[in-house]
Amino acid sequence: MGNNEKREKTIYDKSLFKIFFWSGFPMFMILLFACVVISGIVFLYRRSDPEGVKIIIFCLAVLIPFSYGIPFISLLKAWKQQYKIGVYWKDRTDYHLPEWQREWYLTYDRGGFILCHRNYIKQIIGCGKKQRLQNMPGEKFIMWYLKI
Repeated sequence: MGNNEKREKTIYDKSLFKIFFWSGFPMFMILLFACVVISGIVFLYRRSDPEGVKIIIFCLAVLIPFSYGIPFISLLKAWKQQYKIGVYWKDRTDYHLPEWQREWYLTYDRGGFILCHRNYIKQIIGCGKKQRLQNMPGEKFIMWYLKI
């Protein structure tokens, strides 16, 4: 462990909570900006109207659920996966390996994130190879199948 060279930080260096937080943050900022704009318009044109206050409250009430809803579902899936295979994100030791050799696959997707372990993928898919013979003599086909 005497290696003092600095390495580039990637998303694999973050904790599961930070991945959750940063996956919902862009949508949170977009919705917050929209709420500020809507609130400004409502404040200018409907200051004395009780409907204007309801619009602002509704906008602020949907801010967190809409921005962190999908990342929260991704987090629940990651927790379920960790529990099912018994391997946890915080216990990983493959920091030094390139991304394609690591045990965990992680990417941001559709406002959330995808976190999968190699063993979990193998357990779900269960790839196999089956040979099938055709009616014609001498022709042999190999067919790949997926157990789901």
